[in-house]
Amino acid sequence: LDLYATSVDYDPKSQATIQFFKIVQNKLHYATNELTAPEVIHIRADSTKEFMGLTTFKGAMPTLNEAKIAKNYLTEDEMFRLNRLVSAFFDLAELRAKEQTPMYMQNWIDELDRFSQIYGKDRC
Repeated sequence: LDLYATSVDYDPKSQATIQFFKIVQNKLHYATNELTAPEVIHIRADSTKEFMGLTTFKGAMPTLNEAKIAKNYLTEDEMFRLNRLVSAFFDLAELRAKEQTPMYMQNWIDELDRFSQIYGKDRC
């Protein structure tokens, strides 16, 4: 998410930045399927299912690290939707950068909230 590195208050080592990325990830997941990333894992990780319910992983067997990544539980349609939402939001954000509008991390969160309300699953 190099886009967010353009934020006036971006510091890659700060706790605020780590929290910011978690917020952004959860908002994008919620816009995709009305579940946050932790909710996706909690609901879909199932030891009774093949590969614990994972739909995406590298190799013959999923790893523990792969099991901790919410998008690895998404359906093909959900992945398509998530990818389109991310691409569309980045296109809009690129316009902001081109306009040289100073943006703080909170501004990006606010932009993502507006974007999600218009294009996310919870828009109805």
